Amino acid sequence: MNDPIILKKNGTQFDTIQYMSEIAKQTAKHPFFKKYIRKNNMTGTPEDLEKFFVDIFYNTYYKKDPLGRQQIRSGTRLLREKFGNCVDYSVIFSAFLLNLNVPHYFRMISTDPKDKDNYSHIYLKTDDNITFDAVLGQDQYGNEYLKHITERRPKFNTEANFSNKFDLKVL
Repeated sequence: MNDPIILKKNGTQFDTIQYMSEIAKQTAKHPFFKKYIRKNNMTGTPEDLEKFFVDIFYNTYYKKDPLGRQQIRSGTRLLREKFGNCVDYSVIFSAFLLNLNVPHYFRMISTDPKDKDNYSHIYLKTDDNITFDAVLGQDQYGNEYLKHITERRPKFNTEANFSNKFDLKVL
């Protein structure tokens, strides 16, 4: 039951972003989101969005997937395992925003000006231009969990520099 499901072998970044949208929509139905929103009396204000972002940041850590393998974790799996990458963070933020009916999209970027078609990072943006990128500021070698909580700094609404972008509307 907990075995990974292979969605596609030799998939592209465009396949990944499409599957992310589908998984976010499916997993948005998990009771965790409605319970969290109700418990925190959230309506979708920028302050609500920042609170959720910060909670996820402090309860999870960045870790790359194994070389040659792209996993897409549901939001509750990310919280359960405590480790994930930009894809996983984007899925949980999208599922949360879907529950609040906040229009948003995934943004896939290339940071290499010499290879603009090499999309190497993904995060989420709202139509009101609020950025959800929990990878920024975290140790890129998977050692973030070694830091004391006082050394960790969430960067809500911060966007990385990029040389090319591709956006996929979710809601």
